[in-house]
Amino acid sequence: MRRLLVLLVLLGSLPAGANIFDIYGFNPRGISLGSAMVSEVDDYTATFYNPAALTRHKHITLGGGFTFSIPRLTVGRSVPVCLNGRAACNAAHGTRWTDRESALPGHFSGLTLGWDIPFGGLLQNKLAFGLALYLPTINIVRAEGLDPQTPQFYMYQNLPDEIVILASLAYRPWEWMSLGIGVQVLANVFGSAKFGLDPANGLISKQDFTVALVPKVAATAGLLFFPMPNLRIGLSYRQALSLEFGLPADFMIGDVVGLGLEVAGNVLYTPHQISIGLGYTFEKQHLTISAQADIALWSQAPDPSPHVSVDFKGKLLDAFGLQNAVDVSVNAPQLELKFRDIVIPRIGIEWGPLEWLMVRAGYFWRPSPVPYATGPSNYLDNDVHSVAFGAAFTFKDPLGVNQNPIRIEIGNSFGIMPRRTVKKQNADDPIGDLEHSGFTYALSVSVNYSY
Repeated sequence: MRRLLVLLVLLGSLPAGANIFDIYGFNPRGISLGSAMVSEVDDYTATFYNPAALTRHKHITLGGGFTFSIPRLTVGRSVPVCLNGRAACNAAHGTRWTDRESALPGHFSGLTLGWDIPFGGLLQNKLAFGLALYLPTINIVRAEGLDPQTPQFYMYQNLPDEIVILASLAYRPWEWMSLGIGVQVLANVFGSAKFGLDPANGLISKQDFTVALVPKVAATAGLLFFPMPNLRIGLSYRQALSLEFGLPADFMIGDVVGLGLEVAGNVLYTPHQISIGLGYTFEKQHLTISAQADIALWSQAPDPSPHVSVDFKGKLLDAFGLQNAVDVSVNAPQLELKFRDIVIPRIGIEWGPLEWLMVRAGYFWRPSPVPYATGPSNYLDNDVHSVAFGAAFTFKDPLGVNQNPIRIEIGNSFGIMPRRTVKKQNADDPIGDLEHSGFTYALSVSVNYSY
């Protein structure tokens, strides 16, 4: 029975889109600079922003961080939501009400850890390897497959609930250019369950249950140019990536009659993305300015709604030729999302007024790729104006373990999502007209040191 409960939990917990680093940034510096990092990154976070930049650092760098975010998103409804039972709801609201609540994302937190390892010997200053890991602290792996009629924020619903692994290799054949390649890894979830039922004795006579996490890999690549002193031009690419799940279950009463249930889907989608940016350092003023544009190909996003099929089988149905007559498939046709490709402009400023202090600020605007939810599906999203700031503090190791300085960084971002008003095309739509807006806050702290 415990295995049956585990299966049901998995079926219920398996849309969200985008990667947590795409939405908020990777660690304090990336967050503080509005993720305008394709030309500026110089540590293990290059595994995400631009693999080619791993060769910028000449020492092995180790870092760890913690990220916390609070999304405050709201959905206004023209049709009241009532959960008090049909009779009570009819008495309170007449026939115009719904029992379908909006799905709102909660807060999240996660840990990051990374290494940037430049090679020595003959390859000194030419070859480097980077590895980074994001580990959520609330749910290790969680992906929802919500009914498309449920009002839900496509970008934010459960994007932080996934382990992300990034690994990259960079090579600098000339002083004026570096190139890099890498991978980003998620884990697909596949499994199966078989249960034998003995209704006469009220027992489950057979319990077989398996779940497999199958790695899924997407490519990353980058170039970094140094055309003149203090000027950097970066270019990077990240391949689309999503999490697929398939969980079939068979319930059999002997071999006479049985039920096959399968839930499948494709969630946590991250689009193909191309980034280009440049950065310039004013040495006398200890000032760096970076600008960047990201092209995100959201028009290729798959339908994230769950697909459920029910197969009735067994010798009894075969004897009457009914083995296919009573099968059920839910949400089999793919929804046409009509998402659009977008361009995200970013800018970041970094200033070092003191030898031990660096202050940062950044901004980006992300236009929503999601159309107004005027039809039967209710995938919601808003444009986002994100303002960020942060600081880095550098000091000697107080314990004397490391001769090189230690750096503590902090980054904050505030995302403002202007209101969207949605008028349904169908006046009898069960969800009704919508208004949605929101605000997000993210905080990240990290410790980095070289040796």
